[in-house]
Amino acid sequence: MRIPGVQVVVYLAISLLLSACSSPSPLETLADGPCTVDQKVLTQTHISAQINAIAANDFATAYTFAAPSFRESIDLEQFELIIKAQYRVLISNKGFSFDECLVSDGQIRQQVSITGALQDAKLSYLLEVDQLKLGVIAASIINEDANLNT
Repeated sequence: MRIPGVQVVVYLAISLLLSACSSPSPLETLADGPCTVDQKVLTQTHISAQINAIAANDFATAYTFAAPSFRESIDLEQFELIIKAQYRVLISNKGFSFDECLVSDGQIRQQVSITGALQDAKLSYLLEVDQLKLGVIAASIINEDANLNT
């Protein structure tokens, strides 16, 4: 069985790794505005890995994609309970796609459209950069018509 989005993520990750050999991290300078192509690749790869781990019921792995600041206040057991109670669409997702990506105040906000088994959802992910590594601070279910500029 193929997991939706995995081929794209692998391709993007390989492309980024090849280009990263000679260039500084796209996370070094976070200028407010739309994400750069490289920032989008890193962000989408990070979120994809977390969603895929959640869909596989591998909450321990999914938890590793959370920001250190998140993990300081929410332990693994609480994380699993939150996902099972509020984000079931991630567990039973049939695929997902990425929408807008925006940098603001040193953080990255990425919208993700989820195709669910019973219903679809749109989520807004907030990520921070800590020592040039991404971490998910929060994910909120938002209105389908919402965009990052409002």
